[in-house]
Amino acid sequence: MHDFGTQVSSISSRRAGVHRPPERDACFGRHHKARRRGRVRRPAMRGCDEIRAEVGIDSALTGSMRVIGIWRLTVVLASFALLSACTSSRSTSPPSPSSIDLTGTWKGNFSLQGTSSEMAWTLTQTGTAVSGPVLVRLPNGIVLLNGFLTGTLTGSTLPYTISVGPGGIPTQPACVGQLGGTMTATMSATSTLTGSYTVMSATCTPPFGATGDLALTRG
Repeated sequence: MHDFGTQVSSISSRRAGVHRPPERDACFGRHHKARRRGRVRRPAMRGCDEIRAEVGIDSALTGSMRVIGIWRLTVVLASFALLSACTSSRSTSPPSPSSIDLTGTWKGNFSLQGTSSEMAWTLTQTGTAVSGPVLVRLPNGIVLLNGFLTGTLTGSTLPYTISVGPGGIPTQPACVGQLGGTMTATMSATSTLTGSYTVMSATCTPPFGATGDLALTRG
């Protein structure tokens, strides 16, 4: 009996001398208490290192999924913002008016009754509508023709009509008629209108050719 008691005491002493790391004792203690309460069943007992490894994997996986979710949300929001900006730009932008404004006085040489004279168009532009008086006069200021121009500017092209009423040609006061043609505008430091004219109708023989070229410069 004495020998058996000595052996038990020796075994107890050796167990008491076993050193466990504090973290392992804590894990073992929690696991042991859970077993005592009936929450852990054999063989469910696993080491703390295994548990930590699983928790670490789950945490990393959760973090990655969270980052991917945030990235996708950012892309979706950015796409909606871009689409909204484009739609707003289309719906609020008014149609751009013509960038060419023909308002002003345009002058060029014109042959009337075999005499070199000057043709002047004094134009006003409203939107694309162009209109104004037309005069042909000698260098001394004598008016040889008086008419009125109307036209519509499309891009840089001006189809026009000049109407001449009674008294519009002083040498033939009963003569009335129309001239028409197309001019092309070139806008620069020296802006020009170039094109041609044709006599469209007349109640007399006009004192100028039935067709001709025109070149006017804005003064």
